[in-house]
Amino acid sequence: MSHQTDSLKESLRAALEADGTVGRLKAELRAAVYHSLTDDAASGDRATLPQPPENMILNELVREYLAFNGLEHSLSVFQSEANTPNKPVPRTVLATELNLAGAPTAVPLLYSLLHECKLSRDL
Repeated sequence: MSHQTDSLKESLRAALEADGTVGRLKAELRAAVYHSLTDDAASGDRATLPQPPENMILNELVREYLAFNGLEHSLSVFQSEANTPNKPVPRTVLATELNLAGAPTAVPLLYSLLHECKLSRDL
């Protein structure tokens, strides 16, 4: 009976790892630990400080990059730590703000920024 239980546990663990459930749960646990550690006085102080508008733009660029590259676990932790809104800022707004309205939509705006930087360096 013990062998069957061990075999079942191992099969279940392997299946949960294969479909990403274990990784997602680990990311959520890290985010929860982070929040519990920062919910002290430091968290309250940080939440009351105004954030410069550049932070919102940078956070959205990072969010778009992580999502594009399939880094869901990193994205989950990042969103929790950066306290980003649940709904992303529309890409068109970011592109306009960064003067990248003509950027290809197939890739994150960070790629377009990098491309533009390389072009300006080569001039």
